[in-house]
Amino acid sequence: MRFVSFEDISQAVQSNNITPADHVVANCNFIITLGSKLSGNSDFMQATPNRMHCLKVLIIKSGSICPVVNMQEYRLEAGDLIYMNWGAVTDAVSRKDYAVVQGFAITEEFARSVLGVQRPLIFRNATQTLKLSVTMHEQQILHNYLAIILNLTTIVRDPDSNIYKCLFASLFFFIQTIYNRDANGDVKLESSSKSHLAALFTLMTYEHSKKRTKLEYYAAQLCVTPHYLSTVVKEETGETAKTWLDRALIHNIKLELAYSNKPLKNIAYDFGFESLSTFCKFFKRHTGITANTYRKK
Repeated sequence: MRFVSFEDISQAVQSNNITPADHVVANCNFIITLGSKLSGNSDFMQATPNRMHCLKVLIIKSGSICPVVNMQEYRLEAGDLIYMNWGAVTDAVSRKDYAVVQGFAITEEFARSVLGVQRPLIFRNATQTLKLSVTMHEQQILHNYLAIILNLTTIVRDPDSNIYKCLFASLFFFIQTIYNRDANGDVKLESSSKSHLAALFTLMTYEHSKKRTKLEYYAAQLCVTPHYLSTVVKEETGETAKTWLDRALIHNIKLELAYSNKPLKNIAYDFGFESLSTFCKFFKRHTGITANTYRKK
């Protein structure tokens, strides 16, 4: 049996000089991809048998592939998700197989630090492998999680940061939710731990900060008080809720500046600023440059 360490996989990915702009990121704790090609012709896919000491989740975006995991073949097509725990053993696949996938891999140690004793039941068996069908809406939510983690690596350099632990914890509970629906015909939400609550908040800020900049809105959506939400976010991420809201707002403003031709006055209005002057001061205070300078980069 061939044993492949997570370090070997991460170093192989990083040796290609990838950046978040390539929609792939790798470090000592996790690998994220938003669209990688998986071919049966690669040496890696032909290695047999192969035990990788990491936890893996892949969502098929297009194509199909038939991996053999723990001596069982899984036919995966667009819209399928496969979860493979760190003890799973994979075998060679057909050289004709080809798929485009998004997903992640994380080390066993990091997964344990993320989930602790409260980890969802489906993740407790070391050799656990699951195939789940995900809806288009669920695929988009999974993509949003991965995109946020990938984009954060350009800002938060420490792969052990609580920010990543919170987001991955929430991601695991969401996958458990999909499993519950498949298993029981109904979606059963897990009770939120503090880390799960903080992760949901950070995810929501990137989705809604353009129109919702007040903590009260997010607290109401998460059925907690603003004070409690503020306290939990600070405890779990080490940063204030205001910092997260401002960061998400700046992120979305940058996207607007980069991909639209709207006058600054219109952008300021769209993002709820009282005046162009207030907008410009806010942007420069958080980025160190003017909005016009950023747009010209």
